Amino acid sequence: MELNDIKIFIELYNNQSITKTAEKLNYTQSNISTRLMKLEKEFNAVFFTRTKAGLEILPAAERFMKYTLQIDQAVNNLQHEFSIENKEINIASTQLLSRLYFPSLYKYNNDFCLHTASTKKLVRGFDNKIFDIIITHTEMNIEKEVELCHKSELLCWAQSEKFINTKGEKSSIIVSRDKSCPLRNVSFNTITRNKLDMPIIEVDTLDLMFSLLSSVNSIALLPKKIMDSENKLVEFSKLPTEFLDVFFYCYNKEHGALLENLF
Repeated sequence: MELNDIKIFIELYNNQSITKTAEKLNYTQSNISTRLMKLEKEFNAVFFTRTKAGLEILPAAERFMKYTLQIDQAVNNLQHEFSIENKEINIASTQLLSRLYFPSLYKYNNDFCLHTASTKKLVRGFDNKIFDIIITHTEMNIEKEVELCHKSELLCWAQSEKFINTKGEKSSIIVSRDKSCPLRNVSFNTITRNKLDMPIIEVDTLDLMFSLLSSVNSIALLPKKIMDSENKLVEFSKLPTEFLDVFFYCYNKEHGALLENLF
């Protein structure tokens, strides 16, 4: 059975006429008759009796109609789900940048499907068109023609306000354990450049970083927007601010326009 056979059967049932069904579906009458005979043979049933007035619906057709309507509805739902007009836009980013940009994206549009992935998975997913848009801190050599946007985010050193006036206790520096994290690299450059003698705490997630900042006398380099959105975090002004390059890749200008709210 072919999917077109479902539509043919429904029209035959509703019109009770081979001629009207052929005209409506733009088929020849012989083609409609052939498809009907194949259906009856496949399901070992007789659905209609031919009369001078048209087709007479038999009990087997009544039973078959219940299932064809369900199948037709399921096919319509499937086509709607995967149509271009109704397709969700898959956006992917690293853990850090997803925390920075995803809340703002979703505030303006709820047709996004958001993903967090490593840089390698971002590139692979973009190349295979699993992701429509990727946001990364690494400029990538993508061979395909894509739309590219670029911006810089202000970075500053953050600490919990309750440790501002702590004296005598040496602060720790919290960094990501991920060696590809740009904030980790900038943090270590700052340590080396300023010859800082501070304990280093490595963490796997931003949530753990925030938890430690609130409970341990420590500092961490963060995008200022993220620091400002977290309760009771303030800037540690003894160390200089930095900037983070952020790159946005997408396949067409329409998707690129959706990112305007981030600029």
